[in-house]
Amino acid sequence: MSSSDALQPPIAPAERNIVKSYGGWIMFLASFGLKP
Repeated sequence: MSSSDALQPPIAPAERNIVKSYGGWIMFLASFGLKP
């Protein structure tokens, strides 16, 4: 878990698994063209 993942809001365990599959919160946002 990178330090930037501390910006991740509280999410459900199922959602957390999805975010992990993207490689982290920042990568998850980046895949949708969002900025943290």
